[in-house]
Amino acid sequence: MRNHRHLVVAALVFVASVAACQKSPSNGKPAAGSGSSAIADKSVSTGSGSSTGSAAMAPAAPVKPPKDIDSKDILARTETSPVVQVKHVLIGWKDLSGVYGPRMDARAKNRTNDDAAKLAQDVYAKLKANPDLIDQLSKDTSEDPGSASGDPYEVKADGPFDVIFCDLMMPVISGADFYRELAVLAPDMLERLVFMTGGVFSTQTNEFLGSVPNTCIEKPFDIGALLALINDRVR
Repeated sequence: MRNHRHLVVAALVFVASVAACQKSPSNGKPAAGSGSSAIADKSVSTGSGSSTGSAAMAPAAPVKPPKDIDSKDILARTETSPVVQVKHVLIGWKDLSGVYGPRMDARAKNRTNDDAAKLAQDVYAKLKANPDLIDQLSKDTSEDPGSASGDPYEVKADGPFDVIFCDLMMPVISGADFYRELAVLAPDMLERLVFMTGGVFSTQTNEFLGSVPNTCIEKPFDIGALLALINDRVR
């Protein structure tokens, strides 16, 4: 069996809000569904609300849109392999202190989200120019102790996954088509599938989401809500 070595830079640069795009009734309340509660609470916590009382709610401070640093060239790959070896570089920033607590790397405590995005792009550019730098970059830059050793972890095409995040709009195959392929190849994995979207919906996409029970979350993500969703699924 031939193994293809894929190098992955994992930069945690999720900001702003998460909202449930799962089907919901017309009153605007999030629909019930597997794993949707962690996101739904976020999605209904803003706005004027309907509670009684005379106190006016202060408008929420505007959220600066995150930088788009998706590795689109990686997502657009058509080459596949039954086994891949993955190495990663984890980069955090100060706003994640509430998530990581005492486990947060000291380098991230004063780093802004913009700084994290710039660092991730710099690491990616170096890897793209010379993939052999992955071990040194992991040692020097990654804030995940598990990646410091340089040992890769293996991902198999037929291996189990706790959670599968799938974009609804992808260059080669749509999220709906992926769902149908998964239903044939690994139907027991369907309940672990979580869809993602940038908020642009077609009638066909809406109809598809209305026909499946899976949760769908909007980008950009809130890291706390995302981790809560993952923790809920892996219990």
